[in-house]
Amino acid sequence: MKINYNKKANYCICVVIISVLVSAVFTGCSNDNESVGAQTIPPQNLIATVEAGMNSSFYIDSDGNLWGWGWNKFGELGPGVERVHGVGPDQLTPNKIMENVVAVSAGQHRTMAIKDDGNLWAWGIIWDYCYEYGSQIHPQPPPVKLMEDVIYVSAGLAHTMAVRADGSLWGWGRNFNGALGDGSKGEETIIIPIEVMGDVIAVAVENGQSMAIRTDGSLWAWGFNEWGQLGDGTTTNRLSPVKIMEDVTDVSMGTGHTMAIRNDGSLWAWGANNFGQLGDSTDIERHYPVKVMENVVAVSAGHAHTVALKSDGSLWTWGLNFSGQLGDDTEIHRHSPVKIMGDVIDISAGFDHTMAITSDGSVWNWGKNQFGQVGDGTTTSRRNPTRIEIN
Repeated sequence: MKINYNKKANYCICVVIISVLVSAVFTGCSNDNESVGAQTIPPQNLIATVEAGMNSSFYIDSDGNLWGWGWNKFGELGPGVERVHGVGPDQLTPNKIMENVVAVSAGQHRTMAIKDDGNLWAWGIIWDYCYEYGSQIHPQPPPVKLMEDVIYVSAGLAHTMAVRADGSLWGWGRNFNGALGDGSKGEETIIIPIEVMGDVIAVAVENGQSMAIRTDGSLWAWGFNEWGQLGDGTTTNRLSPVKIMEDVTDVSMGTGHTMAIRNDGSLWAWGANNFGQLGDSTDIERHYPVKVMENVVAVSAGHAHTVALKSDGSLWTWGLNFSGQLGDDTEIHRHSPVKIMGDVIDISAGFDHTMAITSDGSVWNWGKNQFGQVGDGTTTSRRNPTRIEIN
């Protein structure tokens, strides 16, 4: 839902550099959770971050410990959760998953994590214990190592893309509607990662569409485009990357809408808008970017709601609110931004729930809680930010 590589407000330390000594592109599958001969980032250099998945929640603390809770039917919460007949029960409170993690991305029924040695690990529904969504499904295998030398990863509905330290962008999974950007329609699932483009610093993927930010700040888009979520002025699916904007520092994709921040702090939106998820005070679908806010340092798009963090630490929400995911103590959809809380340093929007970290290190969660994704020990949905205990 959001680009997640410890991206923070500009008053925080916001750069984590991975330096590795491995030269191989792919490692094949490994179910051993040990690092393999690479330099590591000392845990004290990390910044706590949150990641909201479809019906699960993840938190990386400042020591690099990854915690997870919520929906776990297909093993989305990974190791450390007792399994029953091969699948895990839902977790109503945070559970420690693994150590030495610097980034995490939650797909629909799988999770990807980058450790401090640059190795990319995966668990949940993945194909043949190695890649995802093929003819065989293996719920909850041990974490498997997919790639080395990775600095950025984003897991979508049915495809994944990762950026390596050399700036190369790699993709795998379902390629329907050109989700991987290799110029093909992709009738077959890609189980071996393919290189898509170079000079990439960040990537975001969602429901069959992808976005990449290159080193020059240009934003590129490809894949599914039914609601104009690619921002190229059409509703035509794109099989190859199309340039959308310049001077972009952050991008996040919901099910059918996209949000981007430019280097002047302006927030831009396009795509589906039936619940006001673009925040432009209308419900008009937009096929080109429209300006929404100023002074924004982070943004995260959920299924049909959006969360933004401004430079003063204030958190703003808008869009769909059936489950209280906006955190304004109502279930009223909002077509314009509403201020929810202050002193925030990180945000993430899940499918129907929202997460935040405040400057004192507290983790807050609200919205739909059917599977325990709020993490307060209940399955009661919350319409206000609720503080979560991490033990």
